[in-house]
Amino acid sequence: MLAAMVFATVAVALGLAPRESLTGRRPMAAPRCGVVRTGVRPSARRCGVARTGVRPSARRRGVVRPGVATDYCVQTLGCSLEDAVRAEAKMLPQVANSVRRDKAEVVCAELRAKLGLSDHEMRKLVLRVPTVLTLNMDKNVNPKLDWLQERLDLSRDELKKICLTLPATLAYSVDKNLEPKLSYFEHELGMSPREIRSKIISMPARLGYSIEKRYRPRLAAIRATAGADPAAVIDRIRAADAEFCKRTGVSIDTLRREQARVRRR
Repeated sequence: MLAAMVFATVAVALGLAPRESLTGRRPMAAPRCGVVRTGVRPSARRCGVARTGVRPSARRRGVVRPGVATDYCVQTLGCSLEDAVRAEAKMLPQVANSVRRDKAEVVCAELRAKLGLSDHEMRKLVLRVPTVLTLNMDKNVNPKLDWLQERLDLSRDELKKICLTLPATLAYSVDKNLEPKLSYFEHELGMSPREIRSKIISMPARLGYSIEKRYRPRLAAIRATAGADPAAVIDRIRAADAEFCKRTGVSIDTLRREQARVRRR
């Protein structure tokens, strides 16, 4: 044993063996891809690529390299690179790849004119729902906005408020979503057109909740509960189930039963 140590010491002194051979420790492996250790997590140093500040979650759904949507948001709308990449990551890859700069220019120009959007408001809308850059203004968006404005007797500013608060409105179908929902408010909840208008303007998100998953089971539970007010269905639509039941006096078991009934249809 002593002889081996002496031999190792001499070998190190002559440069014939690494110093680690004296301690028994393994030499530290070099970082992958030739990147020097900097204290940044390995996931952030992929093959020599510097960290950009864009979180990995911003590259979900298969969108890795920023494309036309990101370029347009940064160069034309004045978004930060991180916000633009995160917005593009919200789109499915095939949708992101379908974005064209010329079409995006048309969409944004017409939305600005239609709703009176400022630069800040245009950025806000696109970052929240970047798929608006792919919409067809002539066939879908303009007719939809005209219909909604007439249906609820909205001013331009009121229409803008709805679109900025719930940008998904621009993609909703009139026949499959908006009209059935407004008719449900009128015929099932017994609301007048004026009441519906007031409720939507005060909280546009009411247009975003599903009839089958949210409105219908809650209304059925309200009707099955003595003394419960049907108006609570739309007034407390944002509340979670437990909070809704607490505020309305509806049993959570009753609500669960009605939700299950709707699912079985």
